[in-house]
Amino acid sequence: MLSLNHISTAAYHNSGVRREISSCHPGTHEVALKTISDWVENPSSRCLWLHGPAGTGKSAIALGHATTYTVAERCRLDRTLGATYFFIKGSTSGPPPIVPTLAYQLALAVPNLRDPLCTALYKDPTVLDRSMSEQLDTLIVRPLLMLSNRPAHIVIVIDGLDEC
Repeated sequence: MLSLNHISTAAYHNSGVRREISSCHPGTHEVALKTISDWVENPSSRCLWLHGPAGTGKSAIALGHATTYTVAERCRLDRTLGATYFFIKGSTSGPPPIVPTLAYQLALAVPNLRDPLCTALYKDPTVLDRSMSEQLDTLIVRPLLMLSNRPAHIVIVIDGLDEC
């Protein structure tokens, strides 16, 4: 499948090498957590964008400690988590390997995605050197569209876009 040279395990929400994120203090961010929880259970759109100024708790809500309620951990337990990517400031010298990393995690979360993904890589092994949009189309969108038995919905959590 994908070589470990092309993915960033440090970007996983539960990576042992990523910096620790504070968890949400009890009673805080309840409205945001409820909105996200409702969306995960009954998506009203394909994308939910949590945004706000630096230091307002977006990372804590999305990825905090696995022992507390976080979006990524809840989705993992509910089996709706497809992939996570946590950008870390200064962690790469070139473009971050976000698409291969997400594709790899999706193939682990959705086992019937593995064959279409492997086929895409076999047909064009140089796709990993292409633009992010080409990688997204080749490694994620088209393989998902090939599935006859697609999951109802898959949650992908991306945090720290302002860090890249």
